[in-house]
Amino acid sequence: MLLGWRIFVHAVRIVVMNIGPALRISVVPYVVVFGLAFYVSTRVAPGLFPPGATEAQGTIFLPDAPAFLLVPVIFVAFATVYLWVVIGWHRFILLDEQPGAVTPKWHGTRMLSYLWAVVRLVFAMLVLSIPALFVMFGLSVSDSALVMTVGAFIVQLALSAAVMLFSLILPAAAIGHPMGLTHSSGYTWPVKGAILTVAVLVNLVALIPSVLLLTPLAPVLNTVAYQVIVSWFGLMFGISVLTTLYGVLVENRDLP
Repeated sequence: MLLGWRIFVHAVRIVVMNIGPALRISVVPYVVVFGLAFYVSTRVAPGLFPPGATEAQGTIFLPDAPAFLLVPVIFVAFATVYLWVVIGWHRFILLDEQPGAVTPKWHGTRMLSYLWAVVRLVFAMLVLSIPALFVMFGLSVSDSALVMTVGAFIVQLALSAAVMLFSLILPAAAIGHPMGLTHSSGYTWPVKGAILTVAVLVNLVALIPSVLLLTPLAPVLNTVAYQVIVSWFGLMFGISVLTTLYGVLVENRDLP
């Protein structure tokens, strides 16, 4: 449990103590992402679903062709920017690879390797979700909202911890040392208690932004800027957790 707490604290410290490199790695790509999001919401979405398109009941609606064709292009752009930032942050932490003046370095081959690692991890998540779905179905018949809420949170924790067992394939792919799912679990299973502790702490932290919106601070926090900051920190912190796990378990690095 102590190891899990130390990993969690170190992941937070990585982001806070390296705020400059973190911003250089992520700000410009983030601007691109939100620029695309703005473009999609103001230009593409109206073309996909113009006013009155669904008013006639039973009418088959075909989206505007140019707008519809932009959807996969925009999806690829979002994915590319995400991989660009994630790999840059992994490599900064593990290899001390400094970013450029305003963007991370470009690693096309590593992006493809990382994408394949993501696909494998998503497949593992889908397999692990099958028993979780059965448990959730059992909880859904309960008349107690408390039982359903607590049960759902426990299932989420278990699923998060299970996925984390295989997550070392991500930083491994980022630095050019790809590994398999079973190879990853070989490093993480011996410290499964620490993995569970990290999963609990990460899930609790993830609740904080939503909880704050239920407080008197809600009018101040319920803004686009707040959502941007929260999503940015969540991304950088999540990458830092996985990178710290890799550094400690695979590279045998000491935690301060």
